[in-house]
Amino acid sequence: HFYTADLHIHSHGGSHDVAKDPTMTPEAIVDTAVANDVRIIAITDHNSARNTERAIDYASAKYPGQILVLAGVEVTTAHGHLLAYFDPGAIEHLRNFIGRINIVRPTIPDGHTAMSMADVATEAERAGGVCIAAHIDVKTGFEAGIDGYPNAKKDILSHPGILGVEVRDAENLGWYSEDDVPTAQGANRTNLFRQRAAVAAARAVLAHVQNSDAHRLVDLVAAHQAKCLTRMKMEHLCFEGFRTALADPDARIRASVKLPRAIPRIIGVHCEGGFLHGETYRISDNLTCFIGGRGTGKSTAIRCIAHGLGIETDLPQFDNCPDSVVVYCEDAQGIPYRYERMRGSVPRVHAMENGKVMDGSPDSFRVEYYGQGDLAIVAADPLSRPDLLQDFLDRHTNLADIDLDEDTRPGSWLKRCNDAFAILSSADIKFGAALLFGLGESPRERGVLVEAIRSWQNAYGGPHPVSLNWAVQHPLRSMATYDYLDWPLPTADWQEAFEDFGEASIRYPLLGVSPPSIGELRELRTSLVDVITNTQL
Repeated sequence: HFYTADLHIHSHGGSHDVAKDPTMTPEAIVDTAVANDVRIIAITDHNSARNTERAIDYASAKYPGQILVLAGVEVTTAHGHLLAYFDPGAIEHLRNFIGRINIVRPTIPDGHTAMSMADVATEAERAGGVCIAAHIDVKTGFEAGIDGYPNAKKDILSHPGILGVEVRDAENLGWYSEDDVPTAQGANRTNLFRQRAAVAAARAVLAHVQNSDAHRLVDLVAAHQAKCLTRMKMEHLCFEGFRTALADPDARIRASVKLPRAIPRIIGVHCEGGFLHGETYRISDNLTCFIGGRGTGKSTAIRCIAHGLGIETDLPQFDNCPDSVVVYCEDAQGIPYRYERMRGSVPRVHAMENGKVMDGSPDSFRVEYYGQGDLAIVAADPLSRPDLLQDFLDRHTNLADIDLDEDTRPGSWLKRCNDAFAILSSADIKFGAALLFGLGESPRERGVLVEAIRSWQNAYGGPHPVSLNWAVQHPLRSMATYDYLDWPLPTADWQEAFEDFGEASIRYPLLGVSPPSIGELRELRTSLVDVITNTQL
């Protein structure tokens, strides 16, 4: 089961900064979690376990089997805050841990231990606990609180007892992973993450979590109702299940904000006529496979689905093609579709949106479909039959999928470039890039690209710019009034601004695109200086 977890909560009487809300009691915290179906919680007061046992006992008595209350604490270390968790059935392990890390003035705001975060994590591991680095993107976390990337950060990231990082801003959930942002800082974090894999191979991937860090009951209620927390996959609500989930985050940990509202799925299919006449199949949300002997219709069932969605074109010429196919599906926004296709015609598509049935187009619900043997034929010898490869790419590539936003979510063009450059670099292959501006992008977007190239060069040794151009109208596709004599740049200022460009024109920018100003060109040229200087082909 996937359970919702809030692993960072403060309580009245346990944390000095909860004094203003006496309603933030252990009992109220447990009641709020249960009311909002939050099944795993931890009261992690600053340098104190004062209210932990009280919350565990209350939950066990009132909600047996319904909620897991971990024994926990938030420790102020020399390098920032660290969350430590222990088995609620052995709370003495938490007490012993706190006693060994020498907390100075634990009950007042500047309470802390002089020990490093890595050393505190070692003590927690010895006591049977596991750790998560707390809110690393604020000043009391190690990433924002420690300048640069000294050995202290390497020690933290390489520690086998630190199984995860907590971030406050969902935009930072990719930090310290292969999905980190393509900036100089992101490259440094990714390098530290990769060094972790060398020393903590079994726990190389960090869990990325979000919690409420609530100090008031009203904030706790809001966080639990919004579900901006963490989902954890566990067989049973127990500490060992919790530890297992943290150790296998790819399969068992998801920040709630990263979960899609719905997932694209085929719900079912019904056939009339043909080999599968009268058959109805309900498709599982997780994994569906057709099992049967030779000739029982496994491939035909899959082809019927593809035929109903309009992506299988050859089936109608065979006798096993149904006279009609109805396919039910749902897209990533949770919009349901009904595809109905009669033999010899195109699909009729209807969608239910805002309670109304609306007409849709056949490509409303797109599926990547491979016929039996398609991949094997293309992969057999693509160099001798490039036409097969090109045909395959034409059928399975849609230019509309290319995301030109400068974000770094998985699938964005910056992320795809970063992944490609990492592979090329690991194979010791030098690589370049042709830079083209003047496509209608903003100066800010140009800056994002240049900064990304700079960080890639630092991290991967490339790409090296092999050409630099400003987009212009194609002479052979332009209007009859096109005049080559108007092509040259009008003044020396423009010529200087475009000095590094192989092609440029002020008179003939792309249709619908305004020509640049000299100021923004100079700004771009200045930002490109070191990027071009780094070119060593």
